[in-house]
Amino acid sequence: MPSSPVSSRRFTVSEYEQLGDAGILDAEERVELLDGVVVPMSPVGSHHAAMVDRISRAFHREDKHLIVRTQGPIQLSVMSQPEPDVSILRPRDDYYAENHPGPRDVLLAIEVSDTTFVKDRYVKSVLYAEAGIEDYWIVDLASERIIVLRGPTPSGYKDISEFDVGTELAPTLLSNIRVRW
Repeated sequence: MPSSPVSSRRFTVSEYEQLGDAGILDAEERVELLDGVVVPMSPVGSHHAAMVDRISRAFHREDKHLIVRTQGPIQLSVMSQPEPDVSILRPRDDYYAENHPGPRDVLLAIEVSDTTFVKDRYVKSVLYAEAGIEDYWIVDLASERIIVLRGPTPSGYKDISEFDVGTELAPTLLSNIRVRW
């Protein structure tokens, strides 16, 4: 008897949102859409949550006009809608009530990694780069390092640097702001 290959189906952002609207995805379920695949998100531990709060506060302290969004969706493409831990968005009067921010709206995306480093570094970084997100930072809680990825290309970021947590950094598109946490 011949075996049949397992087939799978990728979803668009529109279909993904319809899954939520129809109740197929529970509103409390922590998932995100990465390249058409619905991917579970890890539970948020206290160390992770505290770092997200520190980062958010550092940016609010520097510029009260920025929109600092925590764990909110960004529509990168028709097939990807990740939810970075922190995103710094261009100010907009409606605070993106009409639609999720897109790549041109994102000044900086930040992921805080504890158990998700491989996904954040090797999956999300490619998606953010393909979308043209200029600055993507990964705060690796295990090594207490910040990986700064800049210079997006269709295949990933060309400039990658590492810094100790606590180093003062300036986002590329916000050079007048320097943050440390």
